[in-house]
This record gives sequence, C-alpha cells and structure tokens, in this order.
Amino acid sequence: MKNINSPLYRMYCDHSNIISGPCWAKRINSLLDHLGCSDLRTNFDVGVNYHPMLKQRLFDQYIQEWYACINNLPKLYMYCKFKKTFELEKNTLLLLKNDLRRHNSCFRLSVRTLEIETGRYYGVTREIRICKCCTSGMIETESHFLLCCTMYKELRVKYLGNTPRPTLYMFECLM
Repeated sequence: MKNINSPLYRMYCDHSNIISGPCWAKRINSLLDHLGCSDLRTNFDVGVNYHPMLKQRLFDQYIQEWYACINNLPKLYMYCKFKKTFELEKNTLLLLKNDLRRHNSCFRLSVRTLEIETGRYYGVTREIRICKCCTSGMIETESHFLLCCTMYKELRVKYLGNTPRPTLYMFECLM
C-alpha cells in the first residue's frame, strides 16, 4: 500500500495538483481519469501488476473512440457501413501493386472526385450531389459508382458478371 507520509508521495501529490504546465504527474492523472481508473491514485497496491489491465483499457478506449469517430463524421458515412473492426483488411495484403492498394484505399476512404465528396467541399446539400455520368438522378456515392451507374455497366459486367439488383451487402463484400 502507499505511504502517505513519504516525501515521494507528497511530491507526487504536489505535482499532480499543479494546474499549469504539462508535468508527467498531471498527464498520468489525466490518463487515469480518462480510463476510469482514478481510484488507483488512492488504492494503489505495489504488489499488483497493473500494466496488463491498463494496456487493455487503453486499447479498448481507443477502439471505442475510433468507432464513435467514424460513425459521427459525415465524410465517413460509407466507410462505416463496411468497416466494422479495427484491423488490417485482408484485401490490402492481396493487392500486390502499390497503385492498386492506393486506389483501393482512396476509394474506401472517399478520397475520390465523386459528387458526394466534391459537393461537400463546395457546401452543396447531400440531396443534390447527383451523378453527372448517368440519368438515374441518384446521388453519386461510392455504392452508386460501383454498382449502379450506367456509365460503368460494361466494366461491371466484365469484372462482376451480370449481377442482380445491387444491395448494401454486395457493396460490403466488394469493399
């Protein structure tokens, strides 16, 4: 258990109570608060190895914040439809050429010149970011580009065969 009379403990408390300046004790306190482990400051047991628990909490917290972030950013609307886990995608390893990997990543992250993206830059409301390559009147999203746009029908037939009506599941599988 802690010795509250030790000079080291008093120094730690003094440092952690400093409001200004990024001292290490303040950063540790902030991190412990963020992880929901504030009680470790008062109930610390030197006989316990807290490292595995804190490491797991950091990882879990990061994953939660990552997932909340991708689900709350309008730019990543399509990305969060197929990206459910925080891990390297298997198809990334299968794409041996750097150009293919780069194009695949850009497409998945909406870094393309589709209307859904360019309209966002110019403040165009989502509903009028219509595909200019076909006459469907649909919003030019990644799924429209990949599965619906009549301009790319021949390419779809060549690489995907005659597919029935496109679905979100089909889009997820392709991604």
